[in-house]
Amino acid sequence: MAKLKVTCELKDYSEPSMPSIRVHNHWNDPKLITIEIAEKRYTVAGNDLKRAVDNCMNSGSL
Repeated sequence: MAKLKVTCELKDYSEPSMPSIRVHNHWNDPKLITIEIAEKRYTVAGNDLKRAVDNCMNSGSL
């Protein structure tokens, strides 16, 4: 079975701007993703990352 490689690129809005962040699907485990920042790669659970983003975006409405 062929595997599909998926990469998403996120623009950085820092001042000064830094290189884009890339998010890749994991080569073997669909529950994991790889985040690439400045040519370093970090593998994390995709659901944990989604939950972290949701929590950070909701913290301003308290």
